[in-house]
Amino acid sequence: MKVGVLIPSRGDRTEFLNHAKWLLDQQTRKPDEILIVDYPPKSNDYDITPRYRYGCQELFNRGCDIVFFWEDDDWYSSEYIEFMLNSWIDAGKPKIFGIGYTYYYHILVNKYRKFTHPHKASACCSMVTNEILRISYPKDNDPFLDTAMWKQLSPNPHVPLCTVSPEKIYHLGMKHGIGLSGGTKHHDKNGYDRNFIDDSSCNLLKNNIDEKSLIFYHTLKL
Repeated sequence: MKVGVLIPSRGDRTEFLNHAKWLLDQQTRKPDEILIVDYPPKSNDYDITPRYRYGCQELFNRGCDIVFFWEDDDWYSSEYIEFMLNSWIDAGKPKIFGIGYTYYYHILVNKYRKFTHPHKASACCSMVTNEILRISYPKDNDPFLDTAMWKQLSPNPHVPLCTVSPEKIYHLGMKHGIGLSGGTKHHDKNGYDRNFIDDSSCNLLKNNIDEKSLIFYHTLKL
């Protein structure tokens, strides 16, 4: 089984990207290929879709059986790849697979929210087979590639076999206001809604992430 990891990056979150590389080094199941798609942006518009498109073509050309999407500013457990790979195999190796909920954590205000979507996953915690090369991609400036790929690759009617919802947190989508945000407005200091839960004590972070990452996120707030 050849595993690829695809990281789209615009070069505007250097500290996060360096931390992402460290998180990959900690994986209990190492990826066989890592591709950082970080060519200079042509404008200030969204361009995450073409970065994913190019990266998938390249990694599957290199012989990967499965490609993990990995956001340069998110946190991933050291067991993330191993857990997700085994879960995908147990589910029968569907064309697309991911976590059926997304935790978003706003570092600047220590608030978080859990979005539950059991029949799809956010791009940041999705993995795909080479079937993604056959989909109809959205426009290059469309930040919602996850919606398009899940609509086209997941079974119809949708069944939860393509997602897993573990009790343990394996991924956190980090919000911080650094660089161009993805498909959400909740990135700057005021960018959270009333449904975000207060975590002033940082218990969610302290109880789930590694010590180095905890120090890293705290340092970014100083």
